[in-house]
Amino acid sequence: MMAERLGIHASSFNGWVLGEHGDTSVPVWSGANVAGVNLQKLNPDIGTEGDKEQWKATHKAVVDRYGTCMVLVRRSFCLCPAC
Repeated sequence: MMAERLGIHASSFNGWVLGEHGDTSVPVWSGANVAGVNLQKLNPDIGTEGDKEQWKATHKAVVDRYGTCMVLVRRSFCLCPAC
């Protein structure tokens, strides 16, 4: 979803998410980059309440999508695009 929102191919985006799947996951905004360009250097407020681009909402959308998958497959297997 990050790459989609940025309008780039998913292989051009790199980032980390710590924790379990779902609402306990934590995106590591300081590690998010496109072709080596750190997104937090371009937008120091990325992922915070002060972020005018609302990247926190993108993380929430990924979390919500995961929940939908789990309802559909009862924790068997699910592949949700997170990039």
